[in-house]
Amino acid sequence: MATTNDSGKPRLNVVSSTLAGEIPTGFSPGEAFLLTPETGTRLVYGRLTIDDTTGAVTAIEILQAATVPEDTAALRHVLIGNYVFADGEFTSVSNYRYGPIDATICRNWFVSEAPFYGVTFIGS
Repeated sequence: MATTNDSGKPRLNVVSSTLAGEIPTGFSPGEAFLLTPETGTRLVYGRLTIDDTTGAVTAIEILQAATVPEDTAALRHVLIGNYVFADGEFTSVSNYRYGPIDATICRNWFVSEAPFYGVTFIGS
């Protein structure tokens, strides 16, 4: 991640890559993904939406929030980085992972209630 300026407005550049082997919503191969910063300390994370009856990935997104949500049967998250944005500028930007970030999705045959699939993120 790096900061950039888009028509006079600060943006956070998340380098184009893949998550779970797919390009996240809003990304174009080889082009920057620009997040509009939110004031304060924010975490940037990837989210997989999976069908817990089949294990199929139904959506892939890059999001930002003050905290990374708890995983559920359908939503799985991986932390990518963080930033601090105050008074119209970035005071800190950090990466925790670089892409591509692969994911292994496996059926857990030994459980009787959801989540029936486990997700393990693999990557730098």
